[in-house]
Amino acid sequence: MQRLKGRNIVFGALAVLACSGDPTGNESTPTAIQSNPDVVFVTQGDSEPVVVQVLDEDGNVLQADFTTSDVGSGITVRFDPTYQQVTTGNPIQRGSRFFVKGVDLAQTSFKVSALGLTRTIEVTSVPGELDAEISDSQPALGDTVTITAPTGTIFSETSVLTFNGAAPVVTAQDETTISFIPMANIFGPATVSNVGVASNPDLHFDLTTPFNVQTDSIVDIGTAISNTAPALGTPITLTLPAGLKLIPESLATLNVAGAALLPIGRTLSADSTVITFTPPPNADSFVVVNGVIPATLTACCASAPNYALLLGTTNKVTTPVVDTFPSSISDLTPDIGQEITVTSTDAAYTLSPTATVTAGGVPATVTAQDANSITFIPSPGAVGGVTVSGVVIAGFTLDLPSSGGDINVPPPLTGTDSPATAPEIALGATVFDAGTFDYQAPIFGGAFGLFPARLYKVVIPADANVTVTIDWPSDQDLGGYWFAEDGVTEPGFDPADNAGAGGHPETVTNAMPAGTYILAVVNFGDGDPPVFTIKVE
Repeated sequence: MQRLKGRNIVFGALAVLACSGDPTGNESTPTAIQSNPDVVFVTQGDSEPVVVQVLDEDGNVLQADFTTSDVGSGITVRFDPTYQQVTTGNPIQRGSRFFVKGVDLAQTSFKVSALGLTRTIEVTSVPGELDAEISDSQPALGDTVTITAPTGTIFSETSVLTFNGAAPVVTAQDETTISFIPMANIFGPATVSNVGVASNPDLHFDLTTPFNVQTDSIVDIGTAISNTAPALGTPITLTLPAGLKLIPESLATLNVAGAALLPIGRTLSADSTVITFTPPPNADSFVVVNGVIPATLTACCASAPNYALLLGTTNKVTTPVVDTFPSSISDLTPDIGQEITVTSTDAAYTLSPTATVTAGGVPATVTAQDANSITFIPSPGAVGGVTVSGVVIAGFTLDLPSSGGDINVPPPLTGTDSPATAPEIALGATVFDAGTFDYQAPIFGGAFGLFPARLYKVVIPADANVTVTIDWPSDQDLGGYWFAEDGVTEPGFDPADNAGAGGHPETVTNAMPAGTYILAVVNFGDGDPPVFTIKVE
């Protein structure tokens, strides 16, 4: 059997009191014996110093010769003749020092006497070496190992056995033994928390073995990949080394390290040893599998923490690079509000029903799509490439830039920051615009403050019912408000703001006399929409 030894535990610090009064004789009455420390904790096998002094009624230290008696079992007490020794070779006897050694685990005491006084000093000898037994320090995986506490120590109900912080499955535990099933990759000491001392049930310690427990080292899953450079969309297999299985619930976590997408088509053989999957495009790394467990541990410990391993292959899987969407763009220089279409030029590339478009770095408004093309309205001022999110190739969905080139859309309308320069919009036309909302509109007479807006001039040639509709594709909250030409006076028409926060489109109809008006499109949300439309009719 092998011995477990705990870490040494240091208790207290020795403090030496300064002497006062005449160092050569006593002229007062002995009153008390002072001990430092008052209570001694000593690690089994080690010694702790104890300094004792006789004090008079004023607290002065008196000269005294100390003796010891009634030394309890489990400890020894040794006088230190060198303490406060002077040049003559004799101590000045203004205090004595004793060394208390813990021989056995015990809660005991000893007495010191001097000048007619006696004091009992309590001593607790605590574990320094947990002299326990372990049934096997190099067990096979699946074996049950038992640690037995030595006489004088006990495992409490709260004692926990760990290896580098990881707790194994415990099959049985009482005051004297802990039986457990070790996990793989242990190489280090065992630690048992809350070990009790039979002589003092109030004391508990965390103790660590001075030797290592070692189990099988499993650091990778080898090279058994059927094809390390498969064509795009081709399934491959990974066979686990003999003696290893995959926990079925962990199959979903299989991945190629660094790849943006998870493999698809992941299946596991009936014996949990062969994994079939289709690696994603742009892969060039190791296959990583979480949930690998030694076969001998599956029955007892598959669902327990600390037993399943995260392991990788030692060879890489490399798949074709897919970084561009082969496609054409119907118009690279569209007008504001003009629809353009991206169309796949390779039948292997299709579009998901939820595909979206970013044009010139700004989200675009999708108006139509099918499996091969997507039509959208880019934001005013959009300049740059077109990226389609939702391109499907070999079963994988990617975000890819179109190979059709860069677009260049005219910038937003100018002059929207002042009533004097507000651009005129034609009746019946749908106007596309975007940009910053940098006019402070005093809607409702400014009773609720000023709100950021873009201004547009509208000329009504004759009295009529006028409908304004404002729409946008994002989560901002817009509204339309009528002003006189000065951009401040409100003519009393109903605003287009009844759809509620974030609701759109916003629309309203008013009976309006002929005249020139300012329509303020107000932004109540955070950030500016990528594009919005205005139609006055």
